[in-house]
Amino acid sequence: MKTALEKYRKELESIKEAGTWKGERIITTPQRSRIDTTAAKQLESLETALSRSIAQCYSVEGMYPPSLKYLEEHYGLTYDRGKFLIDYQSVGANLMPEVTILSIQ
Repeated sequence: MKTALEKYRKELESIKEAGTWKGERIITTPQRSRIDTTAAKQLESLETALSRSIAQCYSVEGMYPPSLKYLEEHYGLTYDRGKFLIDYQSVGANLMPEVTILSIQ
């Protein structure tokens, strides 16, 4: 857990240094369990694409992908690194990987 937090801190620092960090937005819509924004739709789309890529790799190759880079190179997964941070932890070839997607806007 400590190494994951350090990894996230370093990634966020590099984003801030690059000048692509954006602060919080004020939500002016009624409070609900889900906020419909473009960012929320993009996050949902990324979650779906990532889940499908992982499942496709397992069904085609008989193993879960060893890394996020593997999905990008072999299954065409793409996402906006300026908006999302993906923590991909491969537990083993026969176990579903642990995936966390963070919106960094």
